Amino acid sequence: MHSSPHLLVTDSELFAAALLDWKVLVLQHRNQVTLVYPGMVERFDPDWVRVNGIDYSRRDCEFHIL
Repeated sequence: MHSSPHLLVTDSELFAAALLDWKVLVLQHRNQVTLVYPGMVERFDPDWVRVNGIDYSRRDCEFHIL
């Protein structure tokens, strides 16, 4: 079980978010600052998640249900 019930980690969780049009938050941590981008999951693969036309690294970002 994940530490946060709203954290999207697995392919099946991201698939559900895309299929059900869930709004998500992308959290990107850079230089002690957390950048937040809201949007919808458009597509994903093992390395990237596209939210609102922008690709985010699954390794460098967190994806949460809004």
